[in-house]
Amino acid sequence: MRRQPTAVAAHPATPDDIRWEERAAELAFNELPNLRAAAERWVASLSAVIGVFGVVLVVKGPSDISRIESDLGYVLAGILLAGAVAAALTAIIVGIFAAQGSPRNVETYSGPYIRTRYRREARTAARLLTCSRVAAIVAVVLLGAAIGTTWYGTPRTSTPFPAVATTHLS
Repeated sequence: MRRQPTAVAAHPATPDDIRWEERAAELAFNELPNLRAAAERWVASLSAVIGVFGVVLVVKGPSDISRIESDLGYVLAGILLAGAVAAALTAIIVGIFAAQGSPRNVETYSGPYIRTRYRREARTAARLLTCSRVAAIVAVVLLGAAIGTTWYGTPRTSTPFPAVATTHLS
């Protein structure tokens, strides 16, 4: 049974007020499916981006990391890269849980029970989606730090400004 507003701040409800109340009820009713759909799109996007990084790492190989001269830099790059992979996997797995939810036994199918469970599931999905996004940011930061460690830990093969050939005109 839908609640119809009858008055807004001591004034009769306008048709616009009623439409906004109906819209609010519709948004509340569709909150969980909308969050799950957003989480599915997030996981698909995240998987694509991580897949690109994976392809680059496979094609590039460990050549830059193995050229790091400092043992500390070598270990640091490995730890940062492992952390980036762990954070990326966490982002994907948590995003999948946000999109799919967790199976639970439903013993009663009363309206109040389903409404309460629906709202709880929506809050959980929103929280998981936020955690997935934070984990993705952590993965990108750790990957950037690993790349930076690799760049600055390997010796230069040439000078930054190649010698310019000069000719003297006689």
